[in-house]
Amino acid sequence: MPFNWFTFIAQIVNFTILVWLLKRFLYKPILQIMEERQLKVMTELREAERKRVEADEERQKYVRLQLDFDRVRDEKLNLETKEAQERREKVIQEAVQEIQSMKAQWNKELEHEKEQLRKNIVTIARKEVFDLTRQVLMALSESSLEELICKVFLRRLQHLSLEENQIVSNLCNASTEKIYIRSSFDLSPEAQDQMRHCIENETKNSGRLLFQVVPELICGVELIIGSLKISWNISDYITSLEGKISGVVDQGKMGDA
Repeated sequence: MPFNWFTFIAQIVNFTILVWLLKRFLYKPILQIMEERQLKVMTELREAERKRVEADEERQKYVRLQLDFDRVRDEKLNLETKEAQERREKVIQEAVQEIQSMKAQWNKELEHEKEQLRKNIVTIARKEVFDLTRQVLMALSESSLEELICKVFLRRLQHLSLEENQIVSNLCNASTEKIYIRSSFDLSPEAQDQMRHCIENETKNSGRLLFQVVPELICGVELIIGSLKISWNISDYITSLEGKISGVVDQGKMGDA
């Protein structure tokens, strides 16, 4: 069979037209669709990457917020714990101070009551002793208590030791001060004359003699010449009694404690 060039060329032309038609109406839309899909895939990938980055940033932000929250919570907890400890210490300190104040007040009131009790006992004892002494002396003698006290004091002046006589003479001669006879009661004129006469015999000078009433002496009489004091009174006995009573009260306080 002979080769037909016309048919061969016609087939080439037909094939070329077919390729052009395929490229024009088939391949190009397919390529365009593939490019669009590729672009869409790339866009979606970029969007996914962006979202992944945003999610990572959000995660880090959340971690930072969690860390900040934990830090703030710990700081607040530590602060509240410290404040609670300070309040506890303050309450304990206030309670201790209040207890100490109450104890001091109680001790003060106890001391006041003890002193008042001592004074009451001493006052009662003093009155009873004086009354009893007065009654006994009046029953045993015709003199009053005051007269007997004056007699005892005069006897004391009349029996001064040599050293006391020397001191009295030196003070009277070296000083121009007044000579005082102090008593817890008013001395009778007779008693004053007796004491003035006694002082004149001892000091050779009774012109400076003054009489004073001092109730604090408690049934007693004393002679004062400058810094020298010669006395006889019941106050010393009462002071001793007060000391004994205070000792008894203190022992009672220790027993109660």
